[in-house]
Amino acid sequence: MQVIIRSYLATLLFLGLGLTFYTQISPWHSAALNRMLEFGSHGALVGSVFNAYIWIVLVYAALLPFYYAQTKVESKALIVLQLAWRFTFFGRSPTAEEPLAFRILLLKFFFAPLMVSWLLQHLAGFSDMTLFPHVRENLSWIDLYNQHIHAPLIHLVIFADVLCFTLGYLIDHPRLKNGFVSVDPTLSGWLICIICYPPFNQGLKAFIGWYSSDTPVVGDAYLQFAINIAVLLSFSIYSAASVNLGFKASNLTNRGIVTHGVYRWMRHPAYTFKNLAWWLGAMPALWTACGRSAFEVIAILLSLCGWTAIYAARALTEERHLLMSDNGYRQYMQKVPCRFIPGVI
Repeated sequence: MQVIIRSYLATLLFLGLGLTFYTQISPWHSAALNRMLEFGSHGALVGSVFNAYIWIVLVYAALLPFYYAQTKVESKALIVLQLAWRFTFFGRSPTAEEPLAFRILLLKFFFAPLMVSWLLQHLAGFSDMTLFPHVRENLSWIDLYNQHIHAPLIHLVIFADVLCFTLGYLIDHPRLKNGFVSVDPTLSGWLICIICYPPFNQGLKAFIGWYSSDTPVVGDAYLQFAINIAVLLSFSIYSAASVNLGFKASNLTNRGIVTHGVYRWMRHPAYTFKNLAWWLGAMPALWTACGRSAFEVIAILLSLCGWTAIYAARALTEERHLLMSDNGYRQYMQKVPCRFIPGVI
C-alpha cells in the first residue's frame, strides 16, 4: 500500500510541475494551451485547449490509483525522485532502471501536451465540415471536394494518427504489451527528433523554409483534385502506420517490434508517406516559382530535400536505438530490407 501511495503522490507532483511549466514558464506552451477552438458547424461549441487538458489530467489522476494497485510497480516519477534524493544527499550512482525512468518522464513531459493540443485542433477542423449548404450552391463535385471536403478529411486522417500517439504517451500497461523497453539514450537521437516538433521546428522552418500545404490550391480544378487526392492517400497511409503501432506509438522508444500492416513492406512507412504528402503539397508553389525565377525553384527544392534528409536521419537514429538490444529488430531488418521504398531503398 505504501508503494501505491508514494507512486501516486510522486506522479501527482510530476503532473503539477508539468502544468506549472506549461502555464507559467513556457510562453509557447502557454499560448498553445490558451488557444480557443471552435467545434461543429459555425462554432457551435467553443472551448480552450487548456480546459480540455485539465480534464484529461483530472481523469488521468483519478485512474492512477487503480493502475498502481493493479500493477504494483513503482511509478517512474517515484523512481526519479528517489534517484534525485539519494544522489543529492548520498552521492549514489543511478542503477540501469533509473535513467530509463527519467527519459520516459522527459518524453511524456515534452510530447503529452503537444499531442493533446494537436488532437483537439484536428478534431475541431474535422467537426467544421458542413456539406448541405454547399450542395445547394450547385457546385460541381470537383469543386465541392476541393473547397469543402478535402481539408476536413485531412484533419480526420491526421486525427487518427495523433490519437494513437496521444494514447501511446499517456498509457502503458502490461495488458497492452506496450511497456517501455528503452528510450533512446543518445543526444543526437533526441535532437534530430524534437527539432521536427514545436517550438523547435519553427526555427528550422525559418532556416530552410516551408513551402508545402496540406490543402494545395492550383488554377485548374481537376488538377487540384488530383493533387488533393494524392495528398489525402499519402497521409492516409502515414496514419495507417500509426494505427498499426497502436498503443506502442511514441517517438524515441523501443516498446516492441511491429511487423504487420504497412510495416510488412517497408521499415519506415510513416516517414515515406509524410514526406510524399509534403512534396505533393509543394507542387503548386514549385510550379509558380518556375514562372518567376530559378532561385525560387532551387530554394523550394532545397527546402524539401532538407526536410526529407531530416526524416531520413530520424530513421537512421531510430534503427541505431532499436539495434542496441536483442529485441528482434535485426531479424525484422532481414525480413524487410527496405527502409523507405519497397524494392528500392
